[in-house]
Amino acid sequence: MTIRKIARNHLGVRLVMEQTAVLSAVGKKRLMQTPFITQRAKLETQFQLLETAQQWAHSIDNLESINHLIASIHDFFGTLTRLKRGEFMDDLDFFEIKRGGITMVQLKNELELASCPSFQLRDVQPVVHHLDPENSGLPYFYIYSAYDPRLKEKRKAYDQSQDKEEKDRLFGEISHLENQVRRELSITLRQYVASLEQNLETIAELDLTLAKIQLAEKWGCCIPQIAESGIAYDGLFHPLVKERLEESGGQFQPIDIQLDTTPTLITGANMSGKTIFLRSIALAQWMFQLGYFIPAQKAQIEPVEEIFIRQEEEESSEQGGLSSFASEILWIDHIIQEVKKGKKSLILVDELARTTNPTEGRALVSAFIDIMKQHPNFALITTHYSGVEGECRRLRVRGLQGIDPEVEITPETIHQYMDYSLIESDEKEVPHEALTIAQIFKVDKEFLELANRYIEK
Repeated sequence: MTIRKIARNHLGVRLVMEQTAVLSAVGKKRLMQTPFITQRAKLETQFQLLETAQQWAHSIDNLESINHLIASIHDFFGTLTRLKRGEFMDDLDFFEIKRGGITMVQLKNELELASCPSFQLRDVQPVVHHLDPENSGLPYFYIYSAYDPRLKEKRKAYDQSQDKEEKDRLFGEISHLENQVRRELSITLRQYVASLEQNLETIAELDLTLAKIQLAEKWGCCIPQIAESGIAYDGLFHPLVKERLEESGGQFQPIDIQLDTTPTLITGANMSGKTIFLRSIALAQWMFQLGYFIPAQKAQIEPVEEIFIRQEEEESSEQGGLSSFASEILWIDHIIQEVKKGKKSLILVDELARTTNPTEGRALVSAFIDIMKQHPNFALITTHYSGVEGECRRLRVRGLQGIDPEVEITPETIHQYMDYSLIESDEKEVPHEALTIAQIFKVDKEFLELANRYIEK
């Protein structure tokens, strides 16, 4: 599974991909192929590389020159593949290889000047020499007369001749010699294909690594620790939501949470951020296992085999003509079947069975908690149902705080009075704040009074 595939259905990962500012075509390809890593050793290697590269990038003076050269690299893997297969190159192919070779030589020099510890290029100066026999240093290519002394003589005779038949004959001879040079040059260059390909791979990885570092610094991310067991965040945030809030003058409230394999049930009022919290957890796990720094002050994360969460795209459309409940319950069944296979997963379920009646909804949530307890995973379930049974950890969003009756609250300002922090709760009764919020928004008084009477009954 790659970042490209994940991003098709998950807005947060799509944002990460779009904001990873790679500079080259090979860097873009490497970004699209970024794998979802489940092996602990590979994650350790990835984060060691990122940390080393970040320290190195902060310590050098020629990063701008390095970035300029990375941006100048074109993707000529296809040309190298054809050369490796034994095809003869044309002048455009030679131009691509020469231009790439010149840039690689320059980039190699810059990386050595910067004492780069993790990204070293192979020497491809011989490639440049073969494609630039006159040492012009220019990136264009043609069949130089230096390749064959006969070319110089025949080209001079062609330019001086006034006889059409002679010019036609000379043109044919020159073309024959040029094609012979192309064949010989193609054969000569095949020995350097592996070095050129390796350099393209190294440049792609360097480009992507520097882009990840740049994104981490832009968002204020941290280097995660790879946990033996459990997941813990201090100051977890969702970059997209944080950015939008700050643009409108608001401020995102980071969340602290620790997870183990005991199912966790989260309750809280509408607008209390439960959905964003689940998406923040999912995004952090994806970024971790895609080899990114984490949007948090501190993170200790255990890798999982799979992440289950329904996103906006899935929730807003019925699948195959199914009702919302049918679609959701089939998704829940899929999760259960996967965890019964022994997969270690992160399972994030927002308002399970919210589209059915409270009695059956409560029962379904309780049963799901029991199943998750039997098959240890990291499971977080949010709910509005009171009376949910099952052995689980219970958290509640603290909710509305410090409301001043003298101050008018609007849908745009209510978040200033919402405390999004999570607190431990032993209660099976969920918070009743829906009518309070409706009252704050000045919903019809008769409607609210009638609703209150039904609650009192």
